[in-house]
Amino acid sequence: MADGRKGQRKKAPAKGKRVTRKQSKARAKLTWAIAHRVRRQILRVLAESDGPRSPMQISRQLGAGVSPIAYHVTILRRFGAIELAEEQMARGAVEHFYGSKIKDDPPIETLLEETRLADDDDDEDGK
Repeated sequence: MADGRKGQRKKAPAKGKRVTRKQSKARAKLTWAIAHRVRRQILRVLAESDGPRSPMQISRQLGAGVSPIAYHVTILRRFGAIELAEEQMARGAVEHFYGSKIKDDPPIETLLEETRLADDDDDEDGK
């Protein structure tokens, strides 16, 4: 909508709290990161756990290979959904344990709950 000045548009009135451009970009990236079914499953495991989990523990719980889980954990960490909580030596290597950074994020919690059935159906279908 032009306001009479060439090349300028009126800004829509803000709804809710105001966010910075940086916050907006971070939220958009987070939205992209959780668009994948496996990443949502990882977030559910972390949200429902009693503490940080390693990719190995998550893979066992989900019945998936550790490599794809570790890959998706990396993506979730890069986009701020999870954080490294601790490291431990295990079998001569460092095992990383992650915790959710979005446990108290109502819109994300709602999204994770509302997509649970669809994600479970995809598991049963082999997708």
